[in-house]
Amino acid sequence: MHKKIIYFILYSSLLLLLIGCGIKSSPQYFDRLTEINKNDYFANIEISKLQQLGVAIENNSKFTVLRIPEKKLFYANSTNLTSDGRMILNKIIKLISFYDIETVTVTNYDFVSNYQQIDQTNTNIMAKNRALKIERYFWTQSVDASIINTRNKLLQASENNKSLSGFATISFEKHYKYN
Repeated sequence: MHKKIIYFILYSSLLLLLIGCGIKSSPQYFDRLTEINKNDYFANIEISKLQQLGVAIENNSKFTVLRIPEKKLFYANSTNLTSDGRMILNKIIKLISFYDIETVTVTNYDFVSNYQQIDQTNTNIMAKNRALKIERYFWTQSVDASIINTRNKLLQASENNKSLSGFATISFEKHYKYN
């Protein structure tokens, strides 16, 4: 028990010493760190709101990938956005605004069984048009990105692909904004 207390005091003292030295030698570094933490804090609030709306999110220090069910974004057999779809995209735009983004990639996945080969062209067109619809929506809402890529992917029927079918993914690499 005493060993733990001694280690705690030693580590705390060392941490305070390092922080103190860092602040004195580089106040701009501390300001940038504070800005990064503030951006992450507000970004995490948006991530939480998106998760409550059914958006699956993979988030790490460098990349964010959002997976949105098509039925939340689009009307059935249509490229028209639902009101929930616009709300979700607006929250994604707000999330993107916390970072300096170069490229946003929009991918729309659609599922094709072996029996749908005849209709594959129409399915492919729908997937592509849905991805383009999201891209256009981002541009009309002035997303702060240099490039917005769109892709559509047709997946053959298999258990591995079912988890992606009927989803749009939006991904971006995060770079922190500094004042």
